[in-house]
Amino acid sequence: MTEAERIAKAHGCVAAQGTCFSFQAPGFFRKLGYETFGRAGVFLDGHTQDYLIKKLWIVR
Repeated sequence: MTEAERIAKAHGCVAAQGTCFSFQAPGFFRKLGYETFGRAGVFLDGHTQDYLIKKLWIVR
């Protein structure tokens, strides 16, 4: 993830986005600085899909 974020910054990206299901790795992404900005409804097994974002640049 660090390398992907480095490449994104080098190409002028201001944020990185991703998704994961609640049974996968939302804690992993939070440890890397990602925040949940949305959540898709409940699936049959009670899980959700989280939409995650991390700002790569501080805009002043």
